[in-house]
Amino acid sequence: MSFFDYILYRVPIINLFILVIIVLTYFTAAYILLRRITYRKLELRRRFFETLLGGLKLNTISNVDDVVNIYKGIFGLTSENVYYRSGLNRCLREFLVTLIAKESHKSNDIGPENIIKWKDMITGYIKIIEERSPFADLPNAERDILSDISAFLENGNKESIRRKISELTALIRARCDNLSKIGGINKWSVPLAVMGIFFTLFFGIIALLKQ
Repeated sequence: MSFFDYILYRVPIINLFILVIIVLTYFTAAYILLRRITYRKLELRRRFFETLLGGLKLNTISNVDDVVNIYKGIFGLTSENVYYRSGLNRCLREFLVTLIAKESHKSNDIGPENIIKWKDMITGYIKIIEERSPFADLPNAERDILSDISAFLENGNKESIRRKISELTALIRARCDNLSKIGGINKWSVPLAVMGIFFTLFFGIIALLKQ
C-alpha cells in the first residue's frame, strides 16, 4: 500500500476523530461556562456575606438602606432596579443560617451576645424589605391588581375588590395554561435534543465510513 493509498484509507477515521473532538469541545465549553456562572454567583454571595459581617462588626450598618446599598453594589444593580428584594431577602436568610451555625460560635471575635443582636437586626431588615413593597417582585399585571386590591381594602370598596379578584383569577388561569403548555414542550425538548445529537453522530459516522 502506497503512502497516498494509506492516507485515503485513513481519511474517514480521521474525519470521525475530528467530529468526536468537535462534539467533546462543545460540551466541554458549555460545562465550563455553566461552572463559571455558578462560581460567579457563589463568589458574589460570599462577598456579600463578608461585607455584611464586616459592617456589623464595625457598627457601620445602621439601617436597612445600608444593607440594600451593599447588596446592589456587590451584585452590580442600579438604583432604579426594584426587583432585588427577593434575592436580597434570600441572601439575608442564608446569612442568618451562617451566623447561627456552630462555626460562627467558634470565631474569637464573635460572641453569643453579638450573634443574638445581629440576628434580630437582620430579621428586622427582612421584615422591612417585605413590608416596603410586598408585590414588587411580581409581574406587572399581578402587581398592579394586588396593589389595587390593597388600596380598595383600605377604602372599604368591596365591589371593586370583587372585580379585581375576578381579574386576578382569570390571569392566574391564563398563567397556568401557559405553564402547562411550556411544561409539555419542555418535557420533550431534552429527549429530542439528545436524539438529535445521537442521529447527527450516527449519520455522520455512516457518511464518513462510506467515503
